[in-house]
Amino acid sequence: MAELLPPYGGTLVSLYDDWEEEPAHVMPVGENTIQIIGALASGALSPLKGFMDRETCRSVVEEMRLPGGLPFPYPILLPAPPFFARRLRPGEPVGLQDTQGNPVALLQVDDVFAFDGRWDPLLGSEDIFLPAPSHMFLGGTLKVARRLWAGDEPASMRELFLRRGARKLAGKALRDPLFRDTEYLLRLVLEEEDGVLLLLYDDDSFGLPNRVRAEGMRRVLQSYFPPRRVEVVGKPWWPLGGHVRKALLSAVVLKNYGCQRILYLPDDVGEDGVPGGKGGKAYRLLESWLPHFTRPLEVDPFLSWQVYFCDGCGQLTTSRTCPHGPLEKVMMNRERLGRLLQAGVTPPPQYVRPELARYLLGWTRGGTGKGG
Repeated sequence: MAELLPPYGGTLVSLYDDWEEEPAHVMPVGENTIQIIGALASGALSPLKGFMDRETCRSVVEEMRLPGGLPFPYPILLPAPPFFARRLRPGEPVGLQDTQGNPVALLQVDDVFAFDGRWDPLLGSEDIFLPAPSHMFLGGTLKVARRLWAGDEPASMRELFLRRGARKLAGKALRDPLFRDTEYLLRLVLEEEDGVLLLLYDDDSFGLPNRVRAEGMRRVLQSYFPPRRVEVVGKPWWPLGGHVRKALLSAVVLKNYGCQRILYLPDDVGEDGVPGGKGGKAYRLLESWLPHFTRPLEVDPFLSWQVYFCDGCGQLTTSRTCPHGPLEKVMMNRERLGRLLQAGVTPPPQYVRPELARYLLGWTRGGTGKGG
C-alpha cells in the first residue's frame, strides 16, 4: 500500500519512555521549553532526539546542517542557569520538571556549553533566538514522561490521512485565523493534492489566543472547503518572529507530518510583499536557500506571489494573472488587520470572511463570538 512521504531521516522519532533513574540534579523548565520537549518527543523535529550540543549547534548556525550532513536550519537548545549548569558533568541525568514540580523529562547530559556570540549575526538581528550572554545550555538525549501533544502528533495525523486514502499532502505553517490570501493558496493546491495540513503556531497574533484563532479557522473551513480535505494542528511551540530560518524549519516539521508540498506566503518571513511581485529581500533569500533543503527533504516548496483583491478583476488574484493598476488593488497587511480587530472595526470582506470577522470581533469585545 502506498504511504505518505517518509519522515525526515527515515524514521519518526518517539521519545516517550519511562525511566527508573533518580537524577541527582533537577531543573524546573518553563512552558515554552515544555512545548519544545513535546515537539521533540512526538517526532515533529525528527531526526532530533534531544537538545543540541555545542557542535550540533555550531554546525546548524554556521552551516545550516546537522553534523551528519542533513540540512537543519534552527538551533534547538535548552537554556540553564550558569550556577546549575557548571555543576553538571557529561553522562549525568537531569530531571526536568514543570513549575509545579511534576516530572516532564529526563535529559542524559552530553554537553554543557555557552552560546558563542559570533553566531548572533548568522542568526540575524531580527531572529528571536538571541540568548543572553549569561545563559548556558545543556545538550543531550531525552526520555519524556507524558504525552504533551496527544491527538495531533505526526503519527496520528499520518494515520488519519491514510485512512482517508490520501497519499500526497500539502502543508503550511501559519499564525492567522485563515485570511483570504491563504484561502486562495489552499484552493490552488487542493486541485492537485489529496489533502492539506495547516500547522497553526501560537504567537499571540492580533491579540488572539491560539484556541480562538483555531476556532476561527475551523469556521472558515467548514463553510468554504470540502470536508475531510483540510486538517488543522494547533502546534503550541514555534520560534517567534518572521525569519527565513523559521520558514525553513516549517518544511522539516511538515515533512514529518507527511507533507510533500510546502506552501509559503511573504508573511512567513515577516513580509507582506508588494502587489507586483513575490515579496521582498527576505522572501527572495528564502527562495535561494530552499534548493539546498529540497533534495534531502524530498519536498516541493511552493512560494506564492503576493495575493491581493483586485476591484477590476472582482476577485483575489496575483500580478501573474491580473492586468490592473495599483489603484484597483486592495492590499492590507496583517498588522493593520490586527489593529482593526483590536479597535472593534470590521475588516473588509476582501481579506476576511464576514463570518470570521464577526466571530473574532465578538471575542475581542468580550463576547462569545456566536454571532458568526
